Order: sequence, then C-alpha cells, then structure tokens
Amino acid sequence: VLHVSSSQRSRAELSWCHAVARHAHRTVPQVVVPIERDGNTLAEWRDRLLAVYPFVSGSTLDHKDPSLRIEAARLLAKLHRGLLDWSGGPGPSGTWETALAELPLSLRDDDLDAWRNAAEAEGVATSVIHGDYYRGNILCVGSTIAGVIDWHDAEIAPLALELAGAVFELCREGELVPQVTLARDFVGAYRDSDGPVPEQEIASLVRYMRMWIRRNVVKSLSGGSDELDPYMQQQISAFRTLATAEWKP
Repeated sequence: VLHVSSSQRSRAELSWCHAVARHAHRTVPQVVVPIERDGNTLAEWRDRLLAVYPFVSGSTLDHKDPSLRIEAARLLAKLHRGLLDWSGGPGPSGTWETALAELPLSLRDDDLDAWRNAAEAEGVATSVIHGDYYRGNILCVGSTIAGVIDWHDAEIAPLALELAGAVFELCREGELVPQVTLARDFVGAYRDSDGPVPEQEIASLVRYMRMWIRRNVVKSLSGGSDELDPYMQQQISAFRTLATAEWKP
C-alpha cells in the first residue's frame, strides 16, 4: 500500500509516527508498520512524502459485532501496555492539549476545564497513544483483528483519553452517545486484559470522552470543516449530552 502524506506533514513528524508504530509492533504484531529501505521509511515525490506498507487483507471493524468489539478492547489494553516504555519523547507537532482560546462557544465548559486542571495537577497515566483508534483503522478477518493502521495521529496523551475515545467510537449502535451496557463491557474487557488506565481515571471516563470529542472538533475545524456540518453538529450534540450523563463504566 502506498501512503501519500499531506503536504502539511513534515519529515520529522512522519518519522516520529513511524517510530511509534514500530515500537508498538514489538508487542502487538497486528500493528502495520512501513517498509524500511536502507534504514529509511520515507521517499519523496515532488512536494509529498511517501511510505510503503505491507497490504493487509481485511475489512474495517464491524462495531456492531460484540466479539470484535471486545477483541478491540483487549487489543487496546495490549497496545497501551506495550507503549508504556516509549522513550522517544513527544512528536514535533506537540501534545494533545487544546488551547482554550481556539474553542468555539459551543465547546466551552468551565467546569470541565477546572476538572482537567485538577486532574493534571494530581498526575495521570500518560504515554504515547495511537490517536485515532476507531473502526476505520482496525482491519478484521472473520472474528480476528488482523491489522491496526494509520498511526499518523499518534501523540503523547493520557491513556484514559484514548480509552474514552474508543468507547465513544465503538460502543454506539446508531446512538448519539455510547450505550451504557456496551461501554461497560468494553471497559471490562480492557480491565481484564490488564489495561494500564488506573481505576480513578476510568471513573472519570465520561469527562475524558468529552475532552476527546472537543479535541476532535477543534482539529476538524482547523482542517477546514464548518461547525454547521451535520457531522460536526452531531459531535457537538454528543459533547453537550454527555455533560449530564450519570453512568460510570
């Protein structure tokens, strides 16, 4: 598979993402890594950077399949454990934090910001994460996950943020927000597989989910999306709905 990167992606940024994927591949062979040639994973064509990956046969994960959903939770736990010893530092593009000045009014929440500041002051489990762990980046053959692709959003961030994002993306069945039963099963499988997110952070998973949604909306807006687009409106509605959610994983 030939991957042609956006012209906004720098060589340093792509090399860092490739290094993260190779690190994850040591303990999770399903992670698909770029092919190296003479110690390099990138080639240049005009103003674009290219990478070649081995082709993985499979379909994107069917999040309505309970066995695949649970397998995705187990694999995420394994990924997180394998990435705990990452020593390559943050990527050139920075960290997960979203500047409050960039937030549209629809995503402002003083209580959420106060909670975040307090949590960071106490310290949270942080390491490098995949950054976009959703069904489109998980390739399956039958009831088996065969590949985890697209590590271009990898970053240093709270592990709970990615767990919350995975629950949000994989535990909905036509709903605006995750179904409680599906979310609890997913988190339970993550726990049972020795996922390293501490219990006190799992207890705040809905807040992390709102942080995940907010971050993704800001990224989409900075990429040229319109706040009035149906997808963006759905994300903003989920952000608001989850503000009053009372369930806990």
